[in-house]
Amino acid sequence: MDQRVRRALLYAWDEERKPHVAFAFRLALAYLAREAEPITPLPVESSGQDPRRPLKLGRGTLARFLGDDGAYVGADDGGYQILRDFRTGAAALPSLSFGDVLASGANAAKFRDAIVLLGTVSPSVSDRFADSSSVEGPETSTTAGVDMHALIADRLLRIALRGDPMETIPGPGVAWAGVFAMAVAGGLLGIRLHSPGRLVAALAAAVLVFAGIALAAAFANLWLPLPTALLAFAVFSIQSFIHQAPSDCGMKPFSTAQPSPFLRSSL
Repeated sequence: MDQRVRRALLYAWDEERKPHVAFAFRLALAYLAREAEPITPLPVESSGQDPRRPLKLGRGTLARFLGDDGAYVGADDGGYQILRDFRTGAAALPSLSFGDVLASGANAAKFRDAIVLLGTVSPSVSDRFADSSSVEGPETSTTAGVDMHALIADRLLRIALRGDPMETIPGPGVAWAGVFAMAVAGGLLGIRLHSPGRLVAALAAAVLVFAGIALAAAFANLWLPLPTALLAFAVFSIQSFIHQAPSDCGMKPFSTAQPSPFLRSSL
């Protein structure tokens, strides 16, 4: 595991079933409580026994992360977790250093109607976390703890006030059906191809197509098992190509080969 922060814990229960609300969730709820019409999370009445336990939060809806969502297999889904929004990084957060405040003072308008967090972002302080929104060097690929709280609170406010949608994750049955369909498609393609060059070209084209689908799905907040589907497509296309290759070359099974006329029985 690369220990990158990809999920946010909103609340959890201890051994005595006492709830504990995360700091970022507390910030968002305190901000929403001051709206003209206070906003609080409410269970979705039609959810029934839905393991995601959806919560209505203002204009949007929260959906709990499950351990087998997307590319995860058996991940720890204790408490109420949601996925982070990787399209917004710490660089998008407005910030003001203490040096700027001491040099020119603080403009009250910058803090009005906003959540303000005080903290350090120094790389020398051990309060930084590997961030999935960046894959550069060690300094730019980590996010300070204060910024991590701000990013999670910001997402919650965007969901509640603007109705930003959360990720749509297909259920395990739908996901495996898609992987099976790609495996069948790859097998049929391998049977129809009759040269290694065409097979390589088809696989390269498939990679480009899957990359385009992944990009479109990211913009649509749709999390699909594309790596698994692509792997199934490639493996079955190669396997079916290898299986039918001898018949394309005119080779006959060894058991049906005609004996040589020079090999005669002496009896």
